[in-house]
Amino acid sequence: MQLYQRWIKEIRSDVNVIIPTLPDELSRYNLYQNEDVHLSVCHGAILCGGGYFGEPDSGIWKWGFKFVDRHYFKVRELIKYDIPYLINGVGFGPITNRITRMCAYRILNEAESISVRDNESLEFIKAYYGENIDEIEVTADSVISIAHSRVNLNDQDFAKVGLHLSGNIKENSYNNLLNSIIEYFKLNNEYQILFIRDRVDAKDQIETYQYLKEKLDIDQIDYINPNKLIDNISTIGNIITSKLHVGILGACKNSSVISFPKHNKTIRFYNQIGEADRCIYGNEINYNLIKSKLDKYLNKPIVIDENIINSALHNKTMIERFIENL
Repeated sequence: MQLYQRWIKEIRSDVNVIIPTLPDELSRYNLYQNEDVHLSVCHGAILCGGGYFGEPDSGIWKWGFKFVDRHYFKVRELIKYDIPYLINGVGFGPITNRITRMCAYRILNEAESISVRDNESLEFIKAYYGENIDEIEVTADSVISIAHSRVNLNDQDFAKVGLHLSGNIKENSYNNLLNSIIEYFKLNNEYQILFIRDRVDAKDQIETYQYLKEKLDIDQIDYINPNKLIDNISTIGNIITSKLHVGILGACKNSSVISFPKHNKTIRFYNQIGEADRCIYGNEINYNLIKSKLDKYLNKPIVIDENIINSALHNKTMIERFIENL
């Protein structure tokens, strides 16, 4: 959200930006100048990039209620007050529930323009709605716009490995993953292992760190705020993560990233940048598989293609056009 806020201010410095759906966990850090005003006074709205148009693998009903409450009802307010809005760089699909899918259709159908962050998102929209949606542009995740187009290894320390993992340690697949990582880095002990937390009260991450700490020489990078998290990730040469956003940040900073994706949207990102082989997923996680991937990709930085970076920057161009027409 900070990226979008900065883009808008660069395009037009006199614009006041409000974030009506700002989560409480971000409000506490005072990183956003957010005014408490009613949507009816706005001249335009931007639905920023993110994966909120796609359901998780579990808790689909809960996600659906949240989607309708946080997004559909807000958009209905925009339409009520005749406020134009742009959908910019989002990931879309899957949405299996028909009611939620129809709510998403109504959001898409009233937008001034739409960009999605990957081809799979466009395919989901076509499969659900046919040709009933006006032209949609395929760009890339806006965060990729910060990527170095050439390898810049001055900032990263490739003697460091950042573990950013979360899950239920009682589940066999996750437990196998942790034990395989422990075994690998006991044998390859030249690395400094750091556990990365991305939330203050992440119970699963706390339990994961405690489990690793009992069996591995590992330190923890405490979560302070989003900006500090980005700074910490930027200095780590190797990142092993189960989430999308940390993987994107690592790839943008030319780190070596190895992913254990929990969601298909994560795999879609690595497909887009031509690094799908860095993903390890499914129920057949074992030591030999993990060893082969770590041997292959540790210390091998990701370089994102210039065309993909330009696609991410095109989201800003779309915002510029939208603001000019308000």
